[in-house]
Amino acid sequence: MEKGGRWREETVGGIAIKVSYEYDDEAGYRWKIEAVSKRWPVEDEWWQEGSNEAISDKEEEISAWLRQEFGFGEEECEEVLQIIRDIDP
Repeated sequence: MEKGGRWREETVGGIAIKVSYEYDDEAGYRWKIEAVSKRWPVEDEWWQEGSNEAISDKEEEISAWLRQEFGFGEEECEEVLQIIRDIDP
């Protein structure tokens, strides 16, 4: 069974955001976007589990979640989406 993953942490809109994915050939990709700043107590995180669906197909959904959770505008959403594109296998 093949396993792997990558992550990247960046400050976007003043909030430390961690974007990561894990992969194994049985479960597929598990993407996760989370706030890692202790001063931003977000309970939820956006994630997609057990799918090999292209993450690029989820950009609208991810942007909507970022706007709702963090109040991000278009520029901040694009920064996070670029992080995803940079680490997408």
